[in-house]
Amino acid sequence: MQRIGIWIFFVILAAVGLPLLAGGSALVLDGGSFYYLAAGLLVLATAVTLARRKGIAVKLYAALLLGTLVWSVWEVGLDGWALAPRLLGPAVLGTLMLMLPIRQLPKAPSRWWLGLPVLASFAAVAFAGVLAMRQPYQGMKWAKEYSATTSAPTEWRSWGNAPGGGRYVPATQINTDNVTKLELAWRFDADLPFPLYPNFEVTPLAAHDRLYLCLKSGVVAALDQQTGKQLWRYSSPGVETFETDRVFGAKCRGVSLYEAPRPLSECQRRIVFAGPDGYLRAVDADTGRLCPAFGQGGMVDLHAGMVGQLPQSRRKVEAVPSSPPPVINGVIVVGQTVSDLASLDAPSGVVRGYDAETGALRWAWNAGMPDSTSGDGYARATPNAWGPM
Repeated sequence: MQRIGIWIFFVILAAVGLPLLAGGSALVLDGGSFYYLAAGLLVLATAVTLARRKGIAVKLYAALLLGTLVWSVWEVGLDGWALAPRLLGPAVLGTLMLMLPIRQLPKAPSRWWLGLPVLASFAAVAFAGVLAMRQPYQGMKWAKEYSATTSAPTEWRSWGNAPGGGRYVPATQINTDNVTKLELAWRFDADLPFPLYPNFEVTPLAAHDRLYLCLKSGVVAALDQQTGKQLWRYSSPGVETFETDRVFGAKCRGVSLYEAPRPLSECQRRIVFAGPDGYLRAVDADTGRLCPAFGQGGMVDLHAGMVGQLPQSRRKVEAVPSSPPPVINGVIVVGQTVSDLASLDAPSGVVRGYDAETGALRWAWNAGMPDSTSGDGYARATPNAWGPM
């Protein structure tokens, strides 16, 4: 059993070391860090010496842990979120190695050779986490500065209130003395089937005495702020037939509001959102009807440029914007969630800008083709921008 355990661990180390060696070599050739190449060599050296039942395997892996700890702190400091992915994996492998009969290997050192670096790695991550919790939240300082220069708001027009996403309001009506006295003012029932993956994550917009929100991906509504009464609802055609399990239920975190700075014949103010069918839509904020002058009858096809990357049936959802697209200087900036856990050849994570009034494509940026701004054939499986921008 002991020999079997060592050989199993040899396979694990080889499976870790070979990708580190290959990827680290490529990174060095591109002028990047030498760490991953060195780490790959040390992991493979540990695997080989362990298979040959030599005690130096313990020292080699201890050297890897110590080097990783020094490199990690040098690179990211005591940032817990950045330290965790660098230190926890090697430390867990070190813990597993301690469970092997390493003391029986010829010329094996004390277990403390490996135990101390393992403990130091876990301790560094824990200390960084505690340090982060004890530090004052810097956003509060920003909030006080924001409150000192901004009049009390009556509306919430962007996902994060201000276009920069600060999510703060200089409001004093609700405070720590009276928050326990809050009572329910009204309740709205969306009356929609319970989804396979429950995920109601919307942040409503507040403007024109209304709340604008998505009830699910592809379904948006306007509610009266005072009563909660539904004023209008728009549902993408066939929205209940879409297979949204490939993108974790096709979340919808909100919608976007655009008000044209010049007079328009229709849709002076509009709600912009994307549905699971791959269309970007604009509806009149007053009526909920599609804006005819936007794209083709109120819709822009987000499948354009994604030829061959998405299934023929739009019901098989594999790419969809899950966050409200910010509208910046009249340009709707659209990122998207892609089915990147379902395939090694996922759809493109392209980020695009569309004219907020006409729906015309202004630009497209793709990590695989950073110098191209055209909409022809985006590179596949590139990093995507799915969170609120």
